Amino acid sequence: KPIDDLPESPALSILKNGPDSFAGRKLGIYIAEGGDADVVKSLQDAAEKAGAMVGIVAPHIGGAKLSDGKMLEANEKIDGGPSVVFDAVAIVMGEAAAKTLADDKPSQDFVSDAFAHAKFIAFVPAVKPLFEAVGLADKMDGGFMDVSKSSSAQGFIEACGKLRFWARTSVKQA
Repeated sequence: KPIDDLPESPALSILKNGPDSFAGRKLGIYIAEGGDADVVKSLQDAAEKAGAMVGIVAPHIGGAKLSDGKMLEANEKIDGGPSVVFDAVAIVMGEAAAKTLADDKPSQDFVSDAFAHAKFIAFVPAVKPLFEAVGLADKMDGGFMDVSKSSSAQGFIEACGKLRFWARTSVKQA
């Protein structure tokens, strides 16, 4: 039987005592072929400026060729770098890659687990086929942020300071 008769403790409330900063946290950027290089760079810069770390995840450990024609090396291969190891995630890839990866179970899990764990999710519109494949296209809430304009990366990282998009959970709001 759950213990629900204890008095609330404001001192122990994660919501009332949240970090208000993304410093010391980690952003996972899932990239694939054709991902916008400027968006990836903006996300990296904004996270690092906020004192956060960045991990690059790709379908292959070698990385992916971005829109500038350059390969960006990955820190993790998708099946070894699930979204659960990151505090927030971003998905930046071209539409052709997103359509291909929509059938890839580790890619599906990366997205659906991030959603289930109430993480903030940055995306570019090209990744919608991946969201559709896991049934999230119609569930995109305020925790999803379109970062297709590189200037929106800073706002995304600031939002990540709340640690989770609590409205997506059954946790009582403070």
